[in-house]
Amino acid sequence: HAFDAEDADRFFGREHYISALTEMVQRQPFVLIVGPSGSGKSSLVHAGLVARISAHPADHSDVPTSQSGAWRVGQARPGADPFHSLAAALAALSPREIDPNQLAADWRSGRQTLFDASAPLITSRGDRLLLVIDQLEELFTLSPDPTSAGAFLELLFAGLANTTHPHHLACVASLRADFVAQALAHWELAQALQRSCIFLGPMDADEMSRSIVEPARLEGVGLEPGLLERLLTDVKGQPGSLPLLQFTLTLLWDAQVERRLTHIAYSALGGVAGALTSYCDDLFNHLTA
Repeated sequence: HAFDAEDADRFFGREHYISALTEMVQRQPFVLIVGPSGSGKSSLVHAGLVARISAHPADHSDVPTSQSGAWRVGQARPGADPFHSLAAALAALSPREIDPNQLAADWRSGRQTLFDASAPLITSRGDRLLLVIDQLEELFTLSPDPTSAGAFLELLFAGLANTTHPHHLACVASLRADFVAQALAHWELAQALQRSCIFLGPMDADEMSRSIVEPARLEGVGLEPGLLERLLTDVKGQPGSLPLLQFTLTLLWDAQVERRLTHIAYSALGGVAGALTSYCDDLFNHLTA
């Protein structure tokens, strides 16, 4: 499960990236987060960026006044119909009733722009709208129309490039690293990869340690001596290990003894590498014929 905005107080290890992303969004209309599957892109956006700008609209004293108002956040995944997905995200924010089907149709036909649709959502001078587009690679994998990705990106970047109110609208999108080639085929995304991109790599040992120890500490739970080192050793050099580590820690949490995560429980799971196998075997062995 990705961390969400309400999980921000338990989201540790990505503080540097949160600060960098917040700074970029204050100054760039479009920011792209690129990383492999399981690297925590969604968690960074929601528990990091969205939580921070919601709590502190202007995190930096040198941010221009025109960008220092409150943020509203719309969230979407492209899915099979990216126009409808984005229209539904705006409709969910609007104080007046918006028909997502009609808005999507207007966008496809060019009868309305993204800026036209988003401007009424800003109630005060200086307020901003942040569009979060998770799993942007769905533009290339789920749409039945091969021209849909280009048309959607044209709508998006035309809205972001509006010069009348340049700080009105911003967008953060996440992209799986193995879809960079498809992104480079589109001019706007190619520019974003060069100018306003955060590449999310694996956590180092200190970041990983914080992500394991600190959420437990907040609940008054610790790890037996040496268990942290075992966990770090088992995930070191394993791409995309965060989801499996999270799954393992969940099982260890359920097996805690006297508010401690234990070596005995970890060994019984077969370590990080064996936790999912053990869990599935247990489920399978309890099935009827």
